[in-house]
Amino acid sequence: MPTCRNCGREITRFDQDICPHCGAKRPIEPGYETMDMTGFIDRMGGGVEELRPARKEKTYRILLFLLGFLGVDLFYLGKWERGLAVLFGGILIAGILAAGLYFVPGIGFWGILIACLLLILGNLVRAFLSLGREIRDRDGEALL
Repeated sequence: MPTCRNCGREITRFDQDICPHCGAKRPIEPGYETMDMTGFIDRMGGGVEELRPARKEKTYRILLFLLGFLGVDLFYLGKWERGLAVLFGGILIAGILAAGLYFVPGIGFWGILIACLLLILGNLVRAFLSLGREIRDRDGEALL
């Protein structure tokens, strides 16, 4: 087993960056060979992919059709910035439209309902336009 250059304690070959005992950087002598772990990870039948739960396309589509006007589908993909933009942008546009329609003679309160329905209709158009595309999450991985 190799020893740390700083404290002299035994360390494993996998602690080549920082000594777990004293915190020294690069504790192993430069000539000491380390073991390549990629072969072991492949033989164990898995790796990093199993640590993160897979996002499902069916769940994404349901969220897009039902709650896409709130940006919930983008939050599911991990795209927080775009999700917040859709959420606040939708509220802003619907609010401006509802306020404008509220003061139109004969529409009044129904203007708020019309604005919400137009927001939902716009979301359905976005949902139908995305049907033929491959959807990727924040890390660029395709949904399962």
